[in-house]
Amino acid sequence: MAVRTFMTFESLSSTPRSLEAEDPPAGRDLALLFASGIQERGLTIQEPVSQHDSYGWYFVAVSAEQPVWCMLQWSGEWLLITKPELPLLRRLFGGKANDAGHRAVCAAIHETARAHPDITSVKWFAEDEYGVPDAGAETPV
Repeated sequence: MAVRTFMTFESLSSTPRSLEAEDPPAGRDLALLFASGIQERGLTIQEPVSQHDSYGWYFVAVSAEQPVWCMLQWSGEWLLITKPELPLLRRLFGGKANDAGHRAVCAAIHETARAHPDITSVKWFAEDEYGVPDAGAETPV
């Protein structure tokens, strides 16, 4: 089964007051929590938590030599998007993402969320399921 790549959740202590843009955007503490949790589970952070444009935070985690871009943003709910990165040459020669590596990063994110008492209502979606009523699942796989 394909890995679900979008995770929504609630955080009791880290919810912005509104959808209005903040500078810096809300969520840095949560992005740091997820990056740290990934490392605690034996995976590598290739790029540390940094601001993504004006609306979120990103980092790149690696498992099984597969870099996975992770971006956290507030859009009325917390949304963490994961996307495996493929270098241009691998794409040109028909390379594909290492699904096991991507799955491992999503599993580490999920375990981190479930272990933190402040994070609730965790739900995972395939990209085409996100925003569809009654879609999604409790786990990334």
